[in-house]
Amino acid sequence: GDFAADFASVAFFSAGFGAALAAFFGAAFADAFPAAAGFAAAFFTAGFATAGFFAAAGFLADFGFSHRTLTANNVLIPIAYYLMLRGVKDNYLTHLAEADDREKVRTWAVRSLVKAGIWGSGLDTLLRAVRDVLSKEGKSGFPLAQVEAAMVPLGKALRFEEDELDALLESEYGHRGTFAILSLLYPGHDLRNEVHEDHVFPKSLFKRKQLAAAGLSAEQVEEYLAQVNLLPNLQLLEGPFNVQKSAKLPHDWIKGQFPDEVARNAYAAKHDLGVIPGDLAGFGAFLDARRARLASRLRKLLNVGVPASSTP
Repeated sequence: GDFAADFASVAFFSAGFGAALAAFFGAAFADAFPAAAGFAAAFFTAGFATAGFFAAAGFLADFGFSHRTLTANNVLIPIAYYLMLRGVKDNYLTHLAEADDREKVRTWAVRSLVKAGIWGSGLDTLLRAVRDVLSKEGKSGFPLAQVEAAMVPLGKALRFEEDELDALLESEYGHRGTFAILSLLYPGHDLRNEVHEDHVFPKSLFKRKQLAAAGLSAEQVEEYLAQVNLLPNLQLLEGPFNVQKSAKLPHDWIKGQFPDEVARNAYAAKHDLGVIPGDLAGFGAFLDARRARLASRLRKLLNVGVPASSTP
């Protein structure tokens, strides 16, 4: 599009950087940019030092996204442009002084991915508007309020309604947008490490025979089977923990993994688990309670029902 072509005119990206991102995100990355020569032209010759190259690539990895979980590749363009404007050094990803700035970029990117329709039609207009704000306001820090305000008149407000909140709570395991919602809810994970979408109550335990043996009625069995993959039964879990957890009930696994009560409570709080039942029969009550907590958390994070403003 026009925005990608604009980058081509300033030789914004290098073939090496384009190849690295293509390798990282897979074929879907290259397919998303018809002006591939523009997006993958001279990154280094544009004056973006080697440190900036690694910062940009590392920043994407820090978001925890991959070709499977990134729902809109074009979100990368404003982020890369911003990093170029800032002339970021290789310590941008880790420097304490940049923590607030990194969080602003992360918050904007993830919310734009969670909100339906942001990266669909009208893309060139959106990218130009964001570029203009970044060019004017983004040389010393990410202008979050100004970027979001510029999106409002384009019909791209990052404002959520109750029905959208309900839809997010129905997100399912393995769907491309679910990771973005979980990363928004629980930003405390180091996404540079291997992190999995994990079932709090393992799906492998949800067999009709096992559920019936737990004392559930036929109607409850069907409800549990329909709910096991939904967001309130999902969490982000570091890879090694996920392997260890396997098919154990969460109550039993947490007790074995964290013998100390303080550590157990800290884990439950980190993952918003509340009171964890010791058997399958308690799954329904657990799910309802956690859904309510997730709804409350998302309502605050997404400013549900708060009018969007075109004035920062």
